[in-house]
Amino acid sequence: MLVRCRTRIRNHVEAHRAGTPQSIQRSIAIARFSVYGNLAMSAWKLGLTVVSPSLFLFVNGFFTVGLAGAKVLAIRARPVTPNRRPAAVRE
Repeated sequence: MLVRCRTRIRNHVEAHRAGTPQSIQRSIAIARFSVYGNLAMSAWKLGLTVVSPSLFLFVNGFFTVGLAGAKVLAIRARPVTPNRRPAAVRE
């Protein structure tokens, strides 16, 4: 039982490292959902900064907005299919 479980985990890790289309698409989907979480967290931090002024929270809130923006750029630059060019290169 333990050997079978280890083998399944090893196969999954190897497939993810190899960059199979399913694992890449799953990673892109998780990144898309995390953008919304980052934006909600930054709104919470910036709202809390208004209530209780703190330079650390202010900077941290804008850093989180930048992190969400970087994820959006990374998602848009990644082609969904092999014959689709990135959004930044489209004419």
